[in-house]
Amino acid sequence: MASAVEQGREIRSVHTTDLQQPGRYVLPGELVLTNGLWHGEVPTDVWISELSQAGAAALGFGLGTPHGQIPADVADACERRSMPLIEIPEDLSFVAISDAVAAAHAEDQRSVFREHLERSRTMLRGLSEGRGIEFLLHVLRNETGLDAALVSPGGRVLAATGRPPSSEQAPRAATIARRRSLPLEIEPGLTAFGSTGHTPQVAPVLVVRATPSEIDDEARIVINQVTDYVELESGWRRSERQALLGIAQEFVDLLRAGGLSPQGFAARAVAVGLDPERPITILAFAHDIGEVAAALEATGGPFALAPHADSVIALAQPTGSNALGSAAAAMADMGGHPTVGGGGAGLGATEVARSLNEAVAALNLARGRAPGHRVVGHRDLGSHALLLALLDPEVLSRFREQVLGPVERWDLDHGTELMQTLRVFLMNGGRWRATAANLHIHHNTARYRLRRVELLTGRHLDEVADRLDVQIALFVPLP
Repeated sequence: MASAVEQGREIRSVHTTDLQQPGRYVLPGELVLTNGLWHGEVPTDVWISELSQAGAAALGFGLGTPHGQIPADVADACERRSMPLIEIPEDLSFVAISDAVAAAHAEDQRSVFREHLERSRTMLRGLSEGRGIEFLLHVLRNETGLDAALVSPGGRVLAATGRPPSSEQAPRAATIARRRSLPLEIEPGLTAFGSTGHTPQVAPVLVVRATPSEIDDEARIVINQVTDYVELESGWRRSERQALLGIAQEFVDLLRAGGLSPQGFAARAVAVGLDPERPITILAFAHDIGEVAAALEATGGPFALAPHADSVIALAQPTGSNALGSAAAAMADMGGHPTVGGGGAGLGATEVARSLNEAVAALNLARGRAPGHRVVGHRDLGSHALLLALLDPEVLSRFREQVLGPVERWDLDHGTELMQTLRVFLMNGGRWRATAANLHIHHNTARYRLRRVELLTGRHLDEVADRLDVQIALFVPLP
């Protein structure tokens, strides 16, 4: 008789039955054991057909009472259905067979666990020795024979074994990973996998050079381990960045205050992971610092983050020339509505301080724009913003507090939106109805809010000089 092992079938468990209709109780991969009590009660071919359709791995027929040998029609039906048939002698109990299969599976599971544990130790040891994510890809290739690449959320190839994704394929993989659930075949012969423990936009994407059908279950186990350890390495980098928040914040404060020496500038740039000999671009975000970190990954270069008033300042050295556009696009891809201001690239303390002032002024301008139009670069700033950047920050801060402080405190104490209404009113050139339409409120509500602003500021918004005071105060960043 042909056994399941000889035919290459995997036996997952054992099921004993003499029911006349066994199919509904049989699971795929089971070795079905029977004494043949059903034989003669139902057509043999029907009985064997039910086993086959249920996915049984094999049929074990026990000899003894009532059958001293396997009936010929049973053997014929099994042959027609390509069902492996095993003759079980009378002195071999079904319980012994079931125990043997269970023990074999337990040993297999222990073996798989040992392999998994040893692989984990190897990966962790490699990372702790500083061998980096490239080491993880070599483990993947050694274990599975698959070539793969790690692609940053910004679309850069970080490491690869074999032929890396092209300059078109890598950004496509990153974009798909931000927008779709993984794993997913991004194009024929390339399958993207993400971390099982984090959102794909934060950790690099693993791009395997194979189709999903070419990646078996064992390879997927290794792939999942690799992506988890990639996420671990990414988490370490995020922790390092978190530890540098205080240093970065001090750097930003010194840039705003002015007078930072070339040596002091260089030392602080190096301390936050930046190259003082390369231009630095400042971006200002009205978003949570975690969202900003994820978006800045798309710039493809080193960056440092610093909380500043009600915004987050990013000091970035992107690989491309459009840090603002790349970060805003990444944030939009992740489902956000970016509110970002960008300064020009600068080299040295004076130029980077200028970039910081530009970014903060651009963010203030962005806040007053309609949703979907809140990405403002330094080239979008008027001459007034450049003039403000030349004035003493303390003088500007006192001016802002004198004009807008009462309005901001009123909003905070009463849960109102006077500041937002004021920004939209000025953006619309002082038109009441356009302001109301943008805010989706009745025009009388808009009038009431702006009258309250006039009372709190002591300025009349229909007078040019007073309106100019308010407009300039809005461009002054919060201290």
